[in-house]
Amino acid sequence: MKKLSTLIICALFALSSCTTDSVQGPPGPPGPEGPSGVNGFIGTAIDVTGDFTEENFYTLSLFFDDIDLEVFESDAVLVYVKAADGQDSNGNSIEIFRALPQTYFFGDFTLQQNFDFTFEDVFIFLDGVNRDVLN
Repeated sequence: MKKLSTLIICALFALSSCTTDSVQGPPGPPGPEGPSGVNGFIGTAIDVTGDFTEENFYTLSLFFDDIDLEVFESDAVLVYVKAADGQDSNGNSIEIFRALPQTYFFGDFTLQQNFDFTFEDVFIFLDGVNRDVLN
């Protein structure tokens, strides 16, 4: 009984301390301005084309030095695959992209499009698993 009365008192105190008639204080000072991009440069998009074949081990690669692109160790590289063609609200043709990795299921086989990157290169690859082999 003593524990129950303590719990009820704590609950009543918690509920009574929550009021909606508080007054908001004045806004604080503005924060410092963030760093500007290098000559306004924020990011870039690059099209990588090619086919996944047995000869290239189902891998596409892009070396940033080959296209004169500087990528820093702190940069993030994102890879998207064109998934389909669509239309915007005006009926104009647009491309639809999906971020990698993407996983596809074919009966007993699972295929994943994935990528890895460093500040020097990016590799896009297919990775597959036959689920019959796992059982």
